[in-house]
Amino acid sequence: MACSGWKKHLDGLEFDNFKYCPYCGNKLDKEGCTYNRSTIPYDEIVSYLNERLGTRYRSSTAKTRKMIKARWNEGFRLQDFKDVIDKKAVEWIGNKEMEKYLRPVTLFSTKFESYLNQISVSGNRGKGKAQRLQELYGELEDGEETDF
Repeated sequence: MACSGWKKHLDGLEFDNFKYCPYCGNKLDKEGCTYNRSTIPYDEIVSYLNERLGTRYRSSTAKTRKMIKARWNEGFRLQDFKDVIDKKAVEWIGNKEMEKYLRPVTLFSTKFESYLNQISVSGNRGKGKAQRLQELYGELEDGEETDF
């Protein structure tokens, strides 16, 4: 299991008592668990964004790296970044007002979790929430009642 926030792990712990992170088993140094600092796939995330959107953002830009690192340290991983890029591309491409927000500073902002967890908008127009949920989770078995 990987760490989801290496700095958070030191809160309330006596650092000197540990050589390894009590959460994931990776080595500790004076800044915390070393797992997340060396494994953030900046290049892969930004390359995926550029491929999907036809843009030319750089993974070396300080602001882009800061936004990605912040989300990574909250526990989000590569597939989460790809999912957000895909969801927002489907929703915003073709909308002249929203297309300008298809950029790292918006996609990887503090709204990242909301973007990740939103119900997909494509093909859902005119359908109620219950119908969309049934489509997502499959048909209910034997007339099982629901609360939605």
